[in-house]
Amino acid sequence: MINRISQNSLTFLVLSLLFLYLYIKFLLSPYLTTLETDEVVTISTFADPRTIFLKYIPNNHTLTSILGIFSNYLIGVNIIALRSISFIFLLLIFWKINKNINQRDICIFIFVIFSFDQLSIDYSFLFRGYILSAFLFVLIFFNLITLDEKVINAKLILIICSLLIFHSLSNIYLVLPVVIMITIKLFKERKLILICYFIIPVILLFLISIVITGIFLNKDFLNYKYINISNVLAILFQIIIKGFNSIFFPTTGAPTILYNMNIIHEFVMNNIFLLILFSISLFKSIYKLAKKPHLIDYVVILFFLTIILINKIPPERIFVSFYFFLILYVCYEIKIAGNKYKNIISIFGFIIIFFNFNNHNFFNENNIHLIEKKILNKIDKTNCKLEYSSDIEFEYHYFYYMYLNECNKKPNVFEFYSFYKTREN
Repeated sequence: MINRISQNSLTFLVLSLLFLYLYIKFLLSPYLTTLETDEVVTISTFADPRTIFLKYIPNNHTLTSILGIFSNYLIGVNIIALRSISFIFLLLIFWKINKNINQRDICIFIFVIFSFDQLSIDYSFLFRGYILSAFLFVLIFFNLITLDEKVINAKLILIICSLLIFHSLSNIYLVLPVVIMITIKLFKERKLILICYFIIPVILLFLISIVITGIFLNKDFLNYKYINISNVLAILFQIIIKGFNSIFFPTTGAPTILYNMNIIHEFVMNNIFLLILFSISLFKSIYKLAKKPHLIDYVVILFFLTIILINKIPPERIFVSFYFFLILYVCYEIKIAGNKYKNIISIFGFIIIFFNFNNHNFFNENNIHLIEKKILNKIDKTNCKLEYSSDIEFEYHYFYYMYLNECNKKPNVFEFYSFYKTREN
Protein backbone atom coordinates (compact mmCIF):
# COMPACT_ATOMS: atom_id res chain seq x y z
CA MET A 1 0.00 0.00 0.00
CA ILE A 2 2.73 2.51 1.04
CA ASN A 3 4.76 1.61 -2.06
CA ARG A 4 1.89 2.87 -4.23
CA ILE A 5 2.04 6.35 -2.63
CA SER A 6 4.42 8.83 -4.27
CA GLN A 7 7.27 10.23 -2.22
CA ASN A 8 5.80 13.77 -2.39
CA SER A 9 2.37 12.55 -1.28
CA LEU A 10 3.90 10.65 1.61
CA THR A 11 5.88 13.73 2.66
CA PHE A 12 2.71 15.82 2.51
CA LEU A 13 0.84 13.25 4.61
CA VAL A 14 3.51 13.05 7.32
CA LEU A 15 3.90 16.83 7.54
CA SER A 16 0.10 17.18 7.71
CA LEU A 17 0.01 14.80 10.67
CA LEU A 18 2.78 16.78 12.38
CA PHE A 19 0.81 20.03 11.97
CA LEU A 20 -2.31 18.28 13.23
CA TYR A 21 -0.33 17.20 16.30
CA LEU A 22 0.80 20.81 16.83
CA TYR A 23 -2.83 22.01 16.66
CA ILE A 24 -3.96 19.38 19.18
CA LYS A 25 -1.11 20.48 21.45
CA PHE A 26 -2.40 24.05 21.13
CA LEU A 27 -5.91 22.90 22.11
CA LEU A 28 -4.43 21.28 25.23
CA SER A 29 -2.38 24.35 26.15
CA PRO A 30 -3.10 25.88 29.60
CA TYR A 31 -3.15 29.27 27.85
CA LEU A 32 -5.68 28.22 25.21
CA THR A 33 -8.17 30.94 26.14
CA THR A 34 -5.82 33.42 27.85
CA LEU A 35 -5.74 36.39 25.51
CA GLU A 36 -2.72 38.35 24.35
CA THR A 37 -3.12 42.10 24.94
CA ASP A 38 -3.25 43.06 21.24
CA GLU A 39 -5.91 40.40 20.64
CA VAL A 40 -8.14 42.04 23.25
CA VAL A 41 -7.88 45.49 21.64
CA THR A 42 -8.51 44.00 18.19
CA ILE A 43 -11.70 42.30 19.37
CA SER A 44 -13.03 45.26 21.36
CA THR A 45 -12.24 47.92 18.74
CA PHE A 46 -11.66 46.45 15.28
CA ALA A 47 -14.05 43.46 15.12
CA ASP A 48 -16.97 45.66 14.06
CA PRO A 49 -17.51 46.11 10.27
CA ARG A 50 -17.69 49.89 10.82
CA THR A 51 -14.05 49.98 11.98
CA ILE A 52 -12.45 48.12 9.05
CA PHE A 53 -10.79 51.34 7.84
CA LEU A 54 -10.00 52.69 11.31
CA LYS A 55 -6.23 52.78 11.91
CA TYR A 56 -5.57 55.19 14.76
CA ILE A 57 -3.19 52.58 16.24
CA PRO A 58 -1.23 49.83 14.40
CA ASN A 59 -3.30 47.04 16.06
CA ASN A 60 -5.78 46.81 13.21
CA HIS A 61 -4.46 44.07 10.93
CA THR A 62 -7.23 44.70 8.44
CA LEU A 63 -7.55 41.39 6.59
CA THR A 64 -7.42 39.41 9.83
CA SER A 65 -10.00 41.73 11.38
CA ILE A 66 -12.33 41.15 8.41
CA LEU A 67 -12.03 37.37 8.79
CA GLY A 68 -12.61 37.80 12.53
CA ILE A 69 -15.79 39.76 11.80
CA PHE A 70 -17.13 36.86 9.73
CA SER A 71 -16.22 34.38 12.47
CA ASN A 72 -17.88 36.52 15.16
CA TYR A 73 -21.10 36.82 13.21
CA LEU A 74 -21.24 33.11 12.43
CA ILE A 75 -20.40 31.59 15.81
CA GLY A 76 -19.98 34.51 18.21
CA VAL A 77 -16.79 35.78 19.83
CA ASN A 78 -14.78 32.58 20.25
CA ILE A 79 -11.06 33.05 20.85
CA ILE A 80 -10.21 29.50 19.74
CA ALA A 81 -11.93 30.07 16.39
CA LEU A 82 -10.29 33.49 16.00
CA ARG A 83 -6.84 32.09 16.79
CA SER A 84 -7.40 29.23 14.36
CA ILE A 85 -7.52 31.78 11.51
CA SER A 86 -3.73 32.15 11.73
CA PHE A 87 -3.27 28.38 11.86
CA ILE A 88 -5.31 28.01 8.66
CA PHE A 89 -2.91 30.40 6.92
CA LEU A 90 0.04 28.42 8.27
CA LEU A 91 -1.50 25.34 6.61
CA LEU A 92 -1.90 27.33 3.38
CA ILE A 93 1.79 28.25 3.55
CA PHE A 94 2.63 24.58 4.00
CA TRP A 95 0.34 23.61 1.08
CA LYS A 96 1.79 26.26 -1.25
CA ILE A 97 5.40 25.39 -0.49
CA ASN A 98 4.74 21.67 -0.87
CA LYS A 99 2.97 22.31 -4.19
CA ASN A 100 5.62 24.58 -5.70
CA ILE A 101 8.81 22.88 -4.51
CA ASN A 102 9.28 19.51 -6.15
CA GLN A 103 12.12 18.37 -3.92
CA ARG A 104 10.58 16.81 -0.81
CA ASP A 105 13.87 17.13 1.09
CA ILE A 106 13.88 20.92 0.65
CA CYS A 107 10.24 21.08 1.75
CA ILE A 108 11.06 19.08 4.89
CA PHE A 109 14.14 21.23 5.53
CA ILE A 110 12.06 24.43 5.37
CA PHE A 111 9.72 23.15 8.06
CA VAL A 112 12.62 21.89 10.15
CA ILE A 113 13.81 25.52 10.18
CA PHE A 114 10.31 26.72 11.06
CA SER A 115 10.10 24.25 13.95
CA PHE A 116 13.04 25.99 15.64
CA ASP A 117 11.35 29.41 15.52
CA GLN A 118 9.35 29.66 18.74
CA LEU A 119 7.95 33.11 17.96
CA SER A 120 6.53 32.13 14.56
CA ILE A 121 4.89 29.04 16.05
CA ASP A 122 3.22 31.16 18.74
CA TYR A 123 1.94 33.72 16.24
CA SER A 124 0.52 30.86 14.18
CA PHE A 125 -2.01 30.50 17.01
CA LEU A 126 -2.79 34.12 17.86
CA PHE A 127 -5.51 36.37 16.46
CA ARG A 128 -2.98 38.63 14.76
CA GLY A 129 -2.17 39.21 11.10
CA TYR A 130 1.48 38.21 10.79
CA ILE A 131 0.97 34.66 9.50
CA LEU A 132 -1.62 35.90 6.99
CA SER A 133 1.02 38.39 5.79
CA ALA A 134 3.57 35.56 5.64
CA PHE A 135 1.24 33.56 3.36
CA LEU A 136 0.79 36.53 0.99
CA PHE A 137 4.57 37.04 0.89
CA VAL A 138 4.96 33.36 0.00
CA LEU A 139 2.59 33.93 -2.95
CA ILE A 140 4.70 36.94 -3.95
CA PHE A 141 7.90 34.89 -3.71
CA PHE A 142 6.76 32.20 -6.13
CA ASN A 143 5.50 34.80 -8.60
CA LEU A 144 8.68 36.86 -8.34
CA ILE A 145 10.99 34.00 -9.25
CA THR A 146 9.05 33.46 -12.50
CA LEU A 147 8.59 37.14 -13.34
CA ASP A 148 11.26 37.13 -16.06
CA GLU A 149 9.26 34.52 -17.99
CA LYS A 150 5.80 35.81 -16.99
CA VAL A 151 5.76 39.60 -16.72
CA ILE A 152 1.99 39.42 -16.40
CA ASN A 153 2.56 38.05 -12.87
CA ALA A 154 3.37 41.64 -11.92
CA LYS A 155 -0.37 42.39 -11.78
CA LEU A 156 -1.01 39.82 -9.07
CA ILE A 157 2.14 40.76 -7.13
CA LEU A 158 1.22 44.46 -7.11
CA ILE A 159 -2.37 43.79 -6.01
CA ILE A 160 -1.10 41.60 -3.17
CA CYS A 161 1.43 44.31 -2.20
CA SER A 162 -1.35 46.91 -2.01
CA LEU A 163 -3.35 44.62 0.30
CA LEU A 164 -0.29 43.85 2.43
CA ILE A 165 0.64 47.46 3.07
CA PHE A 166 -2.95 48.32 4.00
CA HIS A 167 -3.28 45.19 6.11
CA SER A 168 -0.31 46.31 8.20
CA LEU A 169 2.00 49.23 7.49
CA SER A 170 4.91 47.27 8.99
CA ASN A 171 4.87 45.17 5.79
CA ILE A 172 6.45 48.17 4.05
CA TYR A 173 9.90 46.72 4.88
CA LEU A 174 9.43 44.09 2.17
CA VAL A 175 6.61 45.58 0.09
CA LEU A 176 8.67 48.66 -0.81
CA PRO A 177 11.63 46.65 -2.24
CA VAL A 178 9.24 44.43 -4.22
CA VAL A 179 7.38 47.41 -5.70
CA ILE A 180 10.61 49.27 -6.54
CA MET A 181 12.10 46.32 -8.40
CA ILE A 182 8.86 45.53 -10.25
CA THR A 183 8.56 49.19 -11.27
CA ILE A 184 12.09 49.07 -12.74
CA LYS A 185 11.23 45.79 -14.49
CA LEU A 186 8.01 47.19 -15.96
CA PHE A 187 9.80 50.36 -17.09
CA LYS A 188 12.33 48.27 -19.02
CA GLU A 189 9.51 46.19 -20.53
CA ARG A 190 7.56 49.36 -21.42
CA LYS A 191 4.62 48.17 -19.32
CA LEU A 192 4.82 50.76 -16.57
CA ILE A 193 1.04 51.23 -16.73
CA LEU A 194 0.73 48.00 -14.70
CA ILE A 195 2.01 49.84 -11.63
CA CYS A 196 -1.55 51.19 -11.35
CA TYR A 197 -2.48 47.80 -9.89
CA PHE A 198 -0.58 48.95 -6.80
CA ILE A 199 -1.02 52.73 -6.81
CA ILE A 200 -4.80 52.93 -7.30
CA PRO A 201 -5.81 50.43 -4.56
CA VAL A 202 -3.30 51.97 -2.10
CA ILE A 203 -4.55 55.53 -2.72
CA LEU A 204 -8.22 54.55 -2.45
CA LEU A 205 -7.82 52.40 0.67
CA PHE A 206 -5.65 54.87 2.56
CA LEU A 207 -7.75 57.88 1.49
CA ILE A 208 -10.83 56.29 3.07
CA SER A 209 -8.80 55.25 6.12
CA ILE A 210 -7.27 58.72 6.60
CA VAL A 211 -10.69 60.39 6.61
CA ILE A 212 -12.32 57.84 8.93
CA THR A 213 -9.34 57.81 11.30
CA GLY A 214 -9.20 61.62 11.26
CA ILE A 215 -12.89 61.87 12.18
CA PHE A 216 -12.40 59.37 14.98
CA LEU A 217 -9.45 61.31 16.41
CA ASN A 218 -11.25 64.64 16.36
CA LYS A 219 -12.80 65.25 19.77
CA ASP A 220 -15.76 67.07 18.26
CA PHE A 221 -16.80 63.82 16.61
CA LEU A 222 -16.44 61.36 19.45
CA ASN A 223 -20.22 61.46 19.75
CA TYR A 224 -21.12 59.94 16.40
CA LYS A 225 -24.76 61.06 16.61
CA TYR A 226 -23.75 64.57 15.53
CA ILE A 227 -21.69 63.67 12.46
CA ASN A 228 -22.94 65.39 9.29
CA ILE A 229 -21.42 66.51 6.00
CA SER A 230 -21.26 70.22 6.89
CA ASN A 231 -19.39 69.50 10.15
CA VAL A 232 -16.93 67.23 8.37
CA LEU A 233 -16.24 69.79 5.61
CA ALA A 234 -15.73 72.55 8.19
CA ILE A 235 -12.65 70.86 9.64
CA LEU A 236 -11.69 68.63 6.72
CA PHE A 237 -8.05 69.79 6.71
CA GLN A 238 -7.70 69.00 10.42
CA ILE A 239 -9.29 65.58 9.87
CA ILE A 240 -6.88 64.72 7.04
CA ILE A 241 -3.78 65.88 8.95
CA LYS A 242 -4.71 63.94 12.09
CA GLY A 243 -5.65 60.83 10.14
CA PHE A 244 -2.48 60.96 8.00
CA ASN A 245 -0.13 61.45 10.95
CA SER A 246 -1.81 58.74 13.02
CA ILE A 247 -1.53 56.15 10.23
CA PHE A 248 1.89 56.92 8.78
CA PHE A 249 3.67 58.37 11.81
CA PRO A 250 2.26 56.50 14.82
CA THR A 251 3.80 57.05 18.24
CA THR A 252 5.18 53.57 18.82
CA GLY A 253 8.18 54.45 20.95
CA ALA A 254 10.47 52.32 18.76
CA PRO A 255 14.11 53.39 19.28
CA THR A 256 16.26 54.40 16.31
CA ILE A 257 18.98 52.14 14.93
CA LEU A 258 21.57 54.88 15.03
CA TYR A 259 23.02 55.69 18.46
CA ASN A 260 21.34 52.68 20.11
CA MET A 261 23.90 49.94 19.62
CA ASN A 262 23.24 48.55 23.10
CA ILE A 263 19.56 48.02 22.24
CA ILE A 264 20.52 46.45 18.90
CA HIS A 265 22.94 44.11 20.69
CA GLU A 266 20.19 43.05 23.11
CA PHE A 267 17.75 42.63 20.19
CA VAL A 268 20.21 40.39 18.33
CA MET A 269 21.07 38.29 21.38
CA ASN A 270 17.39 37.68 22.06
CA ASN A 271 16.71 36.67 18.46
CA ILE A 272 19.45 34.27 17.38
CA PHE A 273 17.17 32.56 14.84
CA LEU A 274 16.42 35.91 13.20
CA LEU A 275 20.15 36.81 13.21
CA ILE A 276 21.10 33.55 11.46
CA LEU A 277 18.31 33.87 8.86
CA PHE A 278 19.17 37.51 8.13
CA SER A 279 22.89 36.78 7.91
CA ILE A 280 22.49 33.91 5.43
CA SER A 281 19.95 35.87 3.33
CA LEU A 282 22.20 38.93 3.22
CA PHE A 283 25.29 36.88 2.36
CA LYS A 284 23.46 35.06 -0.44
CA SER A 285 22.04 38.29 -1.92
CA ILE A 286 25.49 39.96 -1.94
CA TYR A 287 27.06 36.83 -3.46
CA LYS A 288 24.38 36.66 -6.18
CA LEU A 289 24.77 40.35 -6.97
CA ALA A 290 28.46 39.73 -7.62
CA LYS A 291 27.68 36.76 -9.89
CA LYS A 292 24.46 36.57 -11.91
CA PRO A 293 21.69 38.36 -9.98
CA HIS A 294 17.97 37.88 -10.48
CA LEU A 295 15.24 40.32 -9.57
CA ILE A 296 14.60 38.62 -6.24
CA ASP A 297 18.25 39.09 -5.20
CA TYR A 298 17.83 42.85 -5.56
CA VAL A 299 14.60 42.65 -3.55
CA VAL A 300 16.37 40.99 -0.63
CA ILE A 301 19.28 43.45 -0.58
CA LEU A 302 16.79 46.34 -0.73
CA PHE A 303 14.91 44.77 2.17
CA PHE A 304 17.97 45.20 4.40
CA LEU A 305 18.60 48.72 3.08
CA THR A 306 14.97 49.63 3.87
CA ILE A 307 15.43 48.51 7.47
CA ILE A 308 18.46 50.81 7.75
CA LEU A 309 16.75 53.76 6.03
CA ILE A 310 13.60 53.57 8.16
CA ASN A 311 16.02 53.67 11.10
CA LYS A 312 13.74 52.07 13.69
CA ILE A 313 14.21 48.98 15.84
CA PRO A 314 10.79 47.38 15.40
CA PRO A 315 9.26 44.74 17.66
CA GLU A 316 10.45 41.21 16.85
CA ARG A 317 6.94 40.06 15.96
CA ILE A 318 6.74 42.07 12.72
CA PHE A 319 9.53 39.95 11.23
CA VAL A 320 7.29 36.87 11.48
CA SER A 321 5.66 38.17 8.28
CA PHE A 322 8.97 37.89 6.40
CA TYR A 323 10.35 34.59 7.79
CA PHE A 324 9.00 32.21 5.13
CA PHE A 325 9.93 34.59 2.29
CA LEU A 326 13.53 34.67 3.50
CA ILE A 327 13.64 30.93 4.27
CA LEU A 328 12.42 30.22 0.73
CA TYR A 329 15.02 32.63 -0.65
CA VAL A 330 17.78 30.78 1.18
CA CYS A 331 16.54 27.31 0.23
CA TYR A 332 14.79 27.35 -3.15
CA GLU A 333 17.93 27.00 -5.33
CA ILE A 334 19.43 24.19 -3.27
CA LYS A 335 19.71 20.97 -5.25
CA ILE A 336 20.02 17.68 -3.40
CA ALA A 337 21.34 14.89 -5.56
CA GLY A 338 19.77 11.48 -5.13
CA ASN A 339 21.54 9.13 -2.77
CA LYS A 340 20.74 6.07 -0.70
CA TYR A 341 20.55 8.10 2.50
CA LYS A 342 17.74 10.43 1.37
CA ASN A 343 15.02 8.44 3.15
CA ILE A 344 17.07 8.38 6.36
CA ILE A 345 17.61 12.17 6.12
CA SER A 346 13.88 12.71 5.58
CA ILE A 347 12.97 10.56 8.58
CA PHE A 348 15.53 12.40 10.67
CA GLY A 349 13.94 15.70 9.57
CA PHE A 350 10.48 14.46 10.62
CA ILE A 351 11.87 13.44 14.00
CA ILE A 352 13.38 16.93 14.54
CA ILE A 353 10.07 18.60 13.64
CA PHE A 354 8.15 16.30 15.99
CA PHE A 355 10.67 16.84 18.78
CA ASN A 356 10.49 20.65 18.44
CA PHE A 357 6.69 20.68 18.17
CA ASN A 358 6.38 18.36 21.15
CA ASN A 359 8.66 20.53 23.30
CA HIS A 360 7.07 23.81 22.32
CA ASN A 361 5.39 25.59 25.24
CA PHE A 362 2.79 27.90 23.84
CA PHE A 363 2.99 31.62 24.65
CA ASN A 364 5.97 31.33 26.99
CA GLU A 365 8.06 33.75 24.92
CA ASN A 366 8.93 37.12 26.46
CA ASN A 367 7.59 38.73 23.28
CA ILE A 368 4.09 37.34 23.89
CA HIS A 369 2.23 39.62 26.28
CA LEU A 370 -0.63 37.62 27.76
CA ILE A 371 -3.09 39.31 30.08
CA GLU A 372 -1.72 39.48 33.61
CA LYS A 373 -3.16 37.16 36.22
CA LYS A 374 -4.21 40.04 38.46
CA ILE A 375 -6.50 41.35 35.68
CA LEU A 376 -7.85 37.85 35.01
CA ASN A 377 -8.67 37.48 38.70
CA LYS A 378 -10.11 40.98 38.92
CA ILE A 379 -12.40 40.60 35.91
CA ASP A 380 -13.80 37.06 36.00
CA LYS A 381 -17.42 37.87 35.05
CA THR A 382 -19.59 40.79 33.91
CA ASN A 383 -23.13 39.63 34.76
CA CYS A 384 -24.00 40.89 31.27
CA LYS A 385 -23.82 44.50 32.44
CA LEU A 386 -21.41 47.11 31.10
CA GLU A 387 -20.67 48.53 34.50
CA TYR A 388 -17.06 48.84 35.59
CA SER A 389 -14.83 51.28 37.39
CA SER A 390 -11.05 51.54 37.00
CA ASP A 391 -8.34 54.04 36.11
CA ILE A 392 -6.62 51.49 33.81
CA GLU A 393 -7.75 51.86 30.18
CA PHE A 394 -6.85 48.33 29.09
CA GLU A 395 -9.16 46.80 31.71
CA TYR A 396 -12.11 48.33 29.88
CA HIS A 397 -11.07 46.55 26.68
CA TYR A 398 -10.82 43.22 28.50
CA PHE A 399 -14.08 43.74 30.42
CA TYR A 400 -15.86 44.37 27.11
CA TYR A 401 -14.35 41.19 25.64
CA MET A 402 -15.61 39.24 28.68
CA TYR A 403 -19.02 40.86 28.24
CA LEU A 404 -19.17 39.78 24.56
CA ASN A 405 -18.04 36.25 25.36
CA GLU A 406 -20.16 35.75 28.45
CA CYS A 407 -23.36 37.22 27.01
CA ASN A 408 -22.99 35.93 23.42
CA LYS A 409 -22.95 39.47 22.02
CA LYS A 410 -21.49 40.77 18.78
CA PRO A 411 -18.83 43.54 18.90
CA ASN A 412 -20.36 47.01 18.61
CA VAL A 413 -17.88 49.89 18.47
CA PHE A 414 -20.44 52.49 19.53
CA GLU A 415 -21.47 50.38 22.51
CA PHE A 416 -17.83 49.87 23.49
CA TYR A 417 -16.89 53.54 23.32
CA SER A 418 -19.96 54.61 25.27
CA PHE A 419 -18.79 52.17 27.95
CA TYR A 420 -15.13 53.20 27.55
CA LYS A 421 -15.91 56.89 28.15
CA THR A 422 -17.30 56.05 31.61
CA ARG A 423 -13.78 55.20 32.83
CA GLU A 424 -12.21 57.09 35.72
CA ASN A 425 -9.84 59.88 34.65
